[in-house]
Amino acid sequence: MSLLSLSIKGIKWTSISFASITILQFAQLTILSHLLIPEDFGLMAMLTVISGFINRFADMGISNAIIHKQDINTNHLSSLFWINIVFGFIIFAVICLCAPILSRFFNEPRLINLIYWIAILFIIFPFGQLFQVLFQKKMSFKCLGIIDFLSALLGVFVSILFAFNDYGVMSMVFGTLVCSIFRTFMLIFMGWSLWQPGFHFAIKDIRPYISFGLFQMGEKGINYISANMDYIIIGIYLGPKILGIYRLAYELVIMPMQKLNPVLTSVAFPIFAIKQNDNATLKKGYLAMIKAIAFISTPLIIGLAVVAPVFVPMVFGPGWEQAVPLIRILALFGILKALFNPCGTILLAKGRADIGFYLNSMILVINTIVFIIAVKSGINTVAWCFLLLTGIYSLLIVKILNHLIDLHPLDFFKTISLPISISIIMGFIVFCFYMLIFIHFSSALLLFSAIFVGVLSFSIMCFVFQKDYFLQMLQIFRNR
Repeated sequence: MSLLSLSIKGIKWTSISFASITILQFAQLTILSHLLIPEDFGLMAMLTVISGFINRFADMGISNAIIHKQDINTNHLSSLFWINIVFGFIIFAVICLCAPILSRFFNEPRLINLIYWIAILFIIFPFGQLFQVLFQKKMSFKCLGIIDFLSALLGVFVSILFAFNDYGVMSMVFGTLVCSIFRTFMLIFMGWSLWQPGFHFAIKDIRPYISFGLFQMGEKGINYISANMDYIIIGIYLGPKILGIYRLAYELVIMPMQKLNPVLTSVAFPIFAIKQNDNATLKKGYLAMIKAIAFISTPLIIGLAVVAPVFVPMVFGPGWEQAVPLIRILALFGILKALFNPCGTILLAKGRADIGFYLNSMILVINTIVFIIAVKSGINTVAWCFLLLTGIYSLLIVKILNHLIDLHPLDFFKTISLPISISIIMGFIVFCFYMLIFIHFSSALLLFSAIFVGVLSFSIMCFVFQKDYFLQMLQIFRNR
């Protein structure tokens, strides 16, 4: 099967999976926002920062090393499997020992027990990790999609069930644990036919993977801290309630990126790794990916920013009104994040995780200094600073892409100019409609009317200006 066929098939199943999971998680967020209080979301945000950071080190960068390397045998996989298991137990022990320190860091004593619970993830995760990587390397995205959807469904059900029974933040913790346990079991069960770990371990087997993964592991860890420094600073200085409100706004504006970008990058990375020495192909594939992201993410984020005053109170209920101005400030940040996030696939495909490491080290230092200064002026100032810094980093990423794959900045901006322009015009139309009728309609009718006007105006403009592009994409998917 050709790479085009494999990529289209991969995107198809990954899209179905992520679309389904997005609906589930949005439903979970909506229901839990009515059952829990902002402090619960703030505590979970602190917990997510801790577990997410440690998770970046959990596989020592091995996963992407396996995909990057084209010559791998069963002995290598067995050695990598066992080193992952051992490292998972080490991480579990370290987290438990550091729980009191982390709790004092956030000045939040309630975190200690929560950290003990979430540490269990790092015992569970390594058992299924290599099976997931093999599915991805073989581009078996249908199996991964089924596993991810069923796991998410069970996790959402458990979270809501415990929230109804007044378990507070523990309802989200239990949902996360159940999701992870079930997902690991399914990966092993469905992946056993691809490969079974043997009782084999040799240092020489893992040495080349570790050497590739060290920079990448460091890059992922530093990238995660720099991307979540706003959470950390807000949690420390402003407390869990304000952090919970900020987290809601932040997650809404990056939701298109979180759900769409992995669909494309998880398929693109194995293909880019195969074509790692062909800059023309990498450039063409990267621009195609960016164009798709711009056409999907940008109108969603701009539309959200316009309807936020009616969307937030209607969907999430009272107590979340402070999220509205944050959504509008962070909207442009969400667009920039969506467009420049896929740069990591090029860095990994070219074997240049070191560039990501140095870039994110710089970002971490700058973000930390700026956020500590900005937080004294309030949460909105932090959001404005985050937006400004992200714009500067985006220009630097364009320069890096030009260096690695000869992607000229003009080609990049030409690719995204039309979808962004159409999205801005759509946002203006929806805003004018909103201002004209908001005093005459109920909240529900106003929201649905605004969404309808936005979808209709965006669709018409796409049909007028990009008819051939969308018909071509439709034809490709139909043929495959």
